[in-house]
Amino acid sequence: MVAAALLFWGRQEPAELERLIKSLGSDSVEERDRAAFRLVEWGVKAFPALRKAAAHADQEVKARVNSIIAQCERIAAERERQEQEVKHDADEKARLLSNFRTESDLQKEKRTSSFFSGAARFDCSVLPFKNDLVLLTSPLNYMYIEGKWEEIPFEVVSVTDREGRSLTLDRCGICSPKRILVKDTQGPLRVHVKGTHTWYSRYSVEFQDPRDGDKKNVGDFVIQVDWPTLRVFAKKSWPKEVTAQMGTLFTYSFTENGRQCSNPPVSSILGRVQGGPLARPFSPEGW
Repeated sequence: MVAAALLFWGRQEPAELERLIKSLGSDSVEERDRAAFRLVEWGVKAFPALRKAAAHADQEVKARVNSIIAQCERIAAERERQEQEVKHDADEKARLLSNFRTESDLQKEKRTSSFFSGAARFDCSVLPFKNDLVLLTSPLNYMYIEGKWEEIPFEVVSVTDREGRSLTLDRCGICSPKRILVKDTQGPLRVHVKGTHTWYSRYSVEFQDPRDGDKKNVGDFVIQVDWPTLRVFAKKSWPKEVTAQMGTLFTYSFTENGRQCSNPPVSSILGRVQGGPLARPFSPEGW
């Protein structure tokens, strides 16, 4: 199998590379562009043929070959950086979990009222209210960063009974999602939770000979050069812990959906109750 693969490489692929490099000297702009695009797609696999062609007698072909080599090197370096970023994130996450997820936590996760997801534990309990149940959900963030526990934004997507039937939920803007009334049931319950876990992983990002429009992906962010400004695009709202530090480092402004924001958008949950789900007693008249 290996021999066959090497044979295929030796007889077929260099022939295409030779044809593409020859097309770089074509009188047709479209043909030259197509050839250059295809050679960039080949990437590092085309380096031997490209480096040989870098000594081409035609100076225009030589210049195009050198430009393609530079593009391929940039793409390869960026791919390697992103792979290192993924590995760094995985290693950092494993280190933090190892430091702060204790044996006691592992035992608690085995209870039917608790579950572990990603890097957080969710503890659930219920309190009876008339013919219904009040579901209490409390998250614990294992990703302990810079001396404090960060709260995890989450939502209870659905609650089902033992037969898998979806139950009616009554939410409120003050107590939910930590407290939700589950109607017409006495349990047991199966809870489906969805949320966002934000934590910090530091990187050094460098633009060499930057040009307007140059971009780099870092996690969920895209950094774009618009000299003298660096524009950072995020898939989600900026965590308030980030915006609190930015003003001391550099000048910034926010736009959301194309509109300037007077106040930076932050990730938050309406009506968070300080002190946890048992901070207030239940009123006899309201859940």
